[in-house]
Amino acid sequence: MIKMNREQGYDVMELDDFHQWDQLLLLSEFPSPFSTSTWVDGISSLFGYRYKLVAVRNSEMEVALLAVYFKERSGVNFSFHPQLTPYNSPQFIRPSKGSDARWQKEKSAILTCLQQYLQENFVYPYLFLDTAIQDVRPFIWSGWNARPAYTYLVDPGQTKLDPDVQRRYRNCIREGFTVSYNWSPEVFVRLFRLTMDRQHIRLAYSDQRMLDFLNRLKEKNLIWMATSYDKEGAPHASWVQLQVEPWVVFNWNSATNLAFANSGGNSVLVFDVLEKMKAEQVKAWDLCGADTPSVVGFKSKLGGALQVYYKVDFSNYPVSRKILYRWKNR
Repeated sequence: MIKMNREQGYDVMELDDFHQWDQLLLLSEFPSPFSTSTWVDGISSLFGYRYKLVAVRNSEMEVALLAVYFKERSGVNFSFHPQLTPYNSPQFIRPSKGSDARWQKEKSAILTCLQQYLQENFVYPYLFLDTAIQDVRPFIWSGWNARPAYTYLVDPGQTKLDPDVQRRYRNCIREGFTVSYNWSPEVFVRLFRLTMDRQHIRLAYSDQRMLDFLNRLKEKNLIWMATSYDKEGAPHASWVQLQVEPWVVFNWNSATNLAFANSGGNSVLVFDVLEKMKAEQVKAWDLCGADTPSVVGFKSKLGGALQVYYKVDFSNYPVSRKILYRWKNR
């Protein structure tokens, strides 16, 4: 553990104990699967990142966690947001004492402390804040850039699917479609690669490395998947979900069989998944992004509420330093 003193009564510590990190994460207000040590270490291994597990502590306890990803170039640590990670956000641990107003004030001070740490130790720090952080003024006041992005939050117990989704679902049921929750990551990985090929996106890892990553998450009970099949047993769509708390599910990624793109495989899958989550009393299904027209077209039909989140970064450097950093990061 590396400990560094900071102003305003906080210490910033770099932790190296996965168990300690995960135990602290479970104490946070809204534990994110994308902040677990399994996710952070796994996604870093997949793409060749380095990372630091950072905790902020007041005089009594840890009050915030943040995973920081970076690559070292010519002695400079260039920070960035990791691929395939919807959110990389501070996780707050609320003290048992104090009013809501006091806690909001303390969270602002914690963010300022983290900004100071990031600016002192990394170049171009970049975070995707989760939907729990709606007040980004501490970043703006410190000279950071803040850009809105969007997702949909679906309440499985209250949502009403678009008539088109319902129609496709009924057609699929008549045609003998089924939805399986068996753990079959090979199916997802194959369909995901086909989906990326269709979008002309080159994947920087092998299928086996992705399988190893997904299986690591499965071993920690952080992940589950749903796949729709036609009556002949051909997979049409596969969606992968991440979850720490029982009341919130994150729709990490989805893939569709190109040969059956218009079959309704996604609709029958969504209908079944929503029924499953409703029975399990899930309160929120985060669809993890709705910023491109092709994605919005389907996700907007699932009855969710449009929710803003923020991407924040610091790039307020003198021109001479920007030139130097560009040269070192070549």
